[in-house]
Amino acid sequence: MPNPPLWLKLVFTALLSAVAVVLFLLNRKSKPRLFCMIAMLLCTVGDIFMTNSFKINEMVSTIIGASSFIAGHIFYARMFMILKSKDSKLVNPGFIIGLVVGIFPIIVMDILGFTLVSEPETLYLIAVPFYVFVITFHIACNFSYAWEIKSWRSIVLAFAVTLFYATDIWIFLYMFKLAPKALQDCVWYFYPIAQLLIILFCTPKIIEKETKNS
Repeated sequence: MPNPPLWLKLVFTALLSAVAVVLFLLNRKSKPRLFCMIAMLLCTVGDIFMTNSFKINEMVSTIIGASSFIAGHIFYARMFMILKSKDSKLVNPGFIIGLVVGIFPIIVMDILGFTLVSEPETLYLIAVPFYVFVITFHIACNFSYAWEIKSWRSIVLAFAVTLFYATDIWIFLYMFKLAPKALQDCVWYFYPIAQLLIILFCTPKIIEKETKNS
């Protein structure tokens, strides 16, 4: 798949943020919508810097972009924590499954990075596991919510968050020189779909009605 031009990537991420903002404005009392909007806006900032749209130092741009995505994942995780019922526990079988799904790939990648790559970037070997730790918490919160609700919406959200994570893994594989650039270029064919699904289905109608009445 050809790598989309920069302008198209920025259009994609801007439209996603616009959708998140509009859905929040239509339901301003919904805390999940608020957290979803903030998360998506942070991801858009991350996209701008990860693509180095300002043509600044590449490492500085990457650090700012990654930091924005980390903050975005934290807000997404908080959103799923809010969506869970007040009497339920965060740690359930779904949460444990999410931890396994999140941690296993990074363990494999670090092992490969140390053994197969002649000169792996030290920053990647340290920073990537930390980044994935945050993403893993996001996945675990999402899976915990899906395990509790067990609805078609929660299944779609679990798929979306997993797809979101997979696109990050593709980027990390390229960073570790374990995959061709073509794999990284594929990210923009799947990442917008994952984000859009999260934005559209993050708040079940029944919870939105309860939020409005509270």
